[in-house]
Amino acid sequence: MENTQKNIEKNLQSSKKHSYNLHSPGVRTYKDSVFCRIFNEKKELLSLYNALNMSHYENPDDLEIITLDNALFLQMKNDVAFLINTNEMCLIEHSSTVCLNYQLRSLLYLAREYEVILEQRNENILKYGLVKIPTPACIVLYNGIEKRPEVEILKLSDAFENQEVEPCLELFVKVLNINENVLNGCKTLKDYVILISKIRENYNEIGDLAKAIHKAVDYCIDADHLRSFLIRNRAEVEPMLLSEGTVEEYVDSMNEVKEQE
Repeated sequence: MENTQKNIEKNLQSSKKHSYNLHSPGVRTYKDSVFCRIFNEKKELLSLYNALNMSHYENPDDLEIITLDNALFLQMKNDVAFLINTNEMCLIEHSSTVCLNYQLRSLLYLAREYEVILEQRNENILKYGLVKIPTPACIVLYNGIEKRPEVEILKLSDAFENQEVEPCLELFVKVLNINENVLNGCKTLKDYVILISKIRENYNEIGDLAKAIHKAVDYCIDADHLRSFLIRNRAEVEPMLLSEGTVEEYVDSMNEVKEQE
């Protein structure tokens, strides 16, 4: 425990030139990374899928994780993609910021996934017979600090410049605000939301991100929220919360967006 704390303080000292706050990628990115670490385990991912779909799959081997690394431009990627029973494909993205481009990002990501799947199945789309592909579902789990509806359905057609022409393409993304409505049946997701809320609460109270994270992890371990995960990965998780993301790049990008608007 003492060595872990020393490592945390070392990481904090190396990043003193950055000004951490609840809008910096030190917080913004760590949630995505911890989320990926948790739900890239089949058992946890299957529990999340069952909660999202009110299904009752019990065998983690029914699920195949097919997440692509760095699949999109600007190094953007989906947090987790998987097949269930080979005929359904689910994309799940966790987000702590509001983005109105989930649909376009999902479209590009799906296209890459289908390319890989067709190649693995040795399918020829030039043949006469219909090539079957997994049915897609695109879901965003949002738990940022901005107020959003419990459920939003975003449509790709909203991005089409000419709204008077009937489009030949559509894609839907379901955005679930897990701050407002944590899914029943998935304790791990509830525990994750508690971890994030505790970090925010501690940060608002003491104004030190490293201490806020450490205190929140202590609380979650004691209260049996992600207990085994945090005990097993604490030495990696706490420094990860501090070190990932570059504050300057994030601030610069946000300033550019504001100037454009």
